[in-house]
This record gives sequence, C-alpha cells and structure tokens, in this order.
Amino acid sequence: MENAKIHLKPPPPLLAPYVQYVTLYTSTGDAPTDWPFHLYKQIPNGSARILFRVNYPGLSANPSGGWRRFELVVMGPMKTLQDVPGQGSEFIVVTVKAGGIRDLLGVPASELTDQILSLDHFWGRPAGDLLERIVLGRNLEERLRVLEEGLLQRVLGLPRQDRFVLLAAEMIENRWDWNNLNPFFNRTGYSRRQVERKFNESMGFGPKEFARISRFKRLFSAIDLGREKQDWTRLAVDFGYFDKSHFFQDFQKLIGQSPNAFVEDYRKRGIPMPGTPQTEVLLFSNRSPEDWFRAKVS
Repeated sequence: MENAKIHLKPPPPLLAPYVQYVTLYTSTGDAPTDWPFHLYKQIPNGSARILFRVNYPGLSANPSGGWRRFELVVMGPMKTLQDVPGQGSEFIVVTVKAGGIRDLLGVPASELTDQILSLDHFWGRPAGDLLERIVLGRNLEERLRVLEEGLLQRVLGLPRQDRFVLLAAEMIENRWDWNNLNPFFNRTGYSRRQVERKFNESMGFGPKEFARISRFKRLFSAIDLGREKQDWTRLAVDFGYFDKSHFFQDFQKLIGQSPNAFVEDYRKRGIPMPGTPQTEVLLFSNRSPEDWFRAKVS
C-alpha cells in the first residue's frame, strides 16, 4: 500500500487468551482533500476490534456528527459486510478472538453485533480517561502500550469469565463439518439452548451462524482477488457448499454483491494491504481509476 506503514504484532501474554493480534498503521503521505478518501470493507466474522484512530484535521467518521481528532471505538462482530470510512492518519487495531469481546470489555456481545460505537458508550468516563492517556503517548508504540495496559486492567478487574465460547469457536473454525454441528453439540456437555445462550452473550450470534461465517471466511481466503476469472464451482465444493448456487446465495447475503461483482469492484478500486489477512478487512479507494490517474498527473 502506497504512503503507509503497516505492522502486525502479537498481543502481550496476559491478553493473548482474548486478543488475536494487533495492527499498527501509519500514513506517511499528505492528508486527503476529500472524505472519505479510503473505504475499509469489514469482512463478516466473529471477531470484534478495538480501534484507536488519529483523524486527519477536519475529517471524521463520527456518526453523531462533529469532528474528533482522536477516537477510541469498538467494532463489534459482523454478520454482514460493513463499510468503514478510512480517514485516519494513524490507527491501532486490536483484533479480539471470536467469543472474547465480552470478557475483554465486560459487556454482552449482543450489544455490539454489526455496530461501530465509541468505547465510552460502554465504559463511560473510564474510556475517556484511557483515551486521554493514550493521546499523551509520544509515538504509536507508546500509545499501544497504554491501550494494552488499560485493557489488561479491565480484564483483571472483572470476575473470572467462562471461556467456553472462546474454546468452542476455535473448535468450530478448525475441526467440525460446518454443515453438521450435531457432533459439536454432543461434545459440549451443555444443552443446545445453553450453548446458544452462551454464544449470543459472548459473540452476538449462535454457533450455526458462526459456522456459516467460518466456512465463508475459509473460502474467501482462497479467492485470488486479482484474477478476473474464478473457478467458483471448485471453490464451492472444496469448502463444503452443496453447489455453486448455494455458495452464490451465501456470498450475496453476507457481502451484498455477487462474487463476480465483488471481485470486479476490487480489481478496479482495491488497494493491497501487505500482512493484513484478506479474511478480516479490505481497503478500497473511493476514487475511480480515472480520478487516481488525474491525481498522479496533476
């Protein structure tokens, strides 16, 4: 990606049970003159994110209106693709493991699903205090340490949490037939109703929905977004769909476009983000290729 530095880091050991990885992003180019200049497409998944963002002067995606130079927000688990304006000059993104956001923030995941909300919506004044301490950091690494310390203090101050969903989500992602969860339910030691309740509290949706999204993520990671023609039938069969039609219906429902239309759009406007998993987030330009050409020539 031009004019940007992206660095992926593992979480500190005490946050590792809840956090998958941390992304540091720094723009090295000039501030854009339009808004939103970039658009992040959040791929459906069971992970939540805690995001610290330094906005370009005068540009903000704050849905309530008004401009904020610094923001600390929570992006909940996503059941469908979400567009997030990308106007920041610096980001810290803490990617939370599927099923871990309730334990990390102390709020039910059902309050976060398919939403992007300020952290103070859940924590109140302590979130504002944490943001102030983060802002005082002299660089992005210092700001990350302050954020991690704030999250760790929160985790240590909560009652011991039931980690069933964290472990169950990992089992579904890696070990089970996504079309048949009966063996999974039989091994949990809980009734189906109890499992559903635990998933809704910790992830915001049930195990069947999570299995559906997990299968889609695996297939999505195998798509070569730079290629014009794709073997959709082979991909559908390889990843457990009944046929290509079944996969196309799933793709349309989760992404809001057909597979061919999405790939075509990415080939026109997509911006590679080295090191960032394709199954998590994609970056699109909000300019057409003609606009890019004019900008580079002028």
